Amino acid sequence: MSKKAVFVCEGESDCMAVSQAFNTFRESYQMDTDPETGLPYEDRNGSLEAVIPASVAIPGAKAFPESWKHYFLEKLVILCLDADKAGRDGAQRLKDMLRDVGCTVRNWTPPEPYKDARDMLTRAGARLLYLSIFQAMRANEPAAASPIRTPYHDD
Repeated sequence: MSKKAVFVCEGESDCMAVSQAFNTFRESYQMDTDPETGLPYEDRNGSLEAVIPASVAIPGAKAFPESWKHYFLEKLVILCLDADKAGRDGAQRLKDMLRDVGCTVRNWTPPEPYKDARDMLTRAGARLLYLSIFQAMRANEPAAASPIRTPYHDD
């Protein structure tokens, strides 16, 4: 996998919602910077294709096979699992598993009152879903996330 970052989503509809939100705001994504390097999120050719995260759907919070972890070696993995107990427990299990193969893991939890990415996209729109996930991507932990500055961010 040539992508530097990967979203791991609980369910196909959540995976599509996350992909839609990031494709909608690709120009904004290009204007922000990688927290690891401080450089714009683009490859050497100025393309976003290599740097917009890939999206992977798992059919449930406990359905990530341990045999898959080598595909994520040293990637930035953004966990986008549901807000319920199964999603939170699954996120912790995946975080531990993926850190063992050198991944940087960020955990996005849908803010209340949303239950998952699809619910947030449907009820709040692509912009808020994008901003919420992007903030978690830039934080050491979601609670410590710093404000994001994008052309779509309200001052």
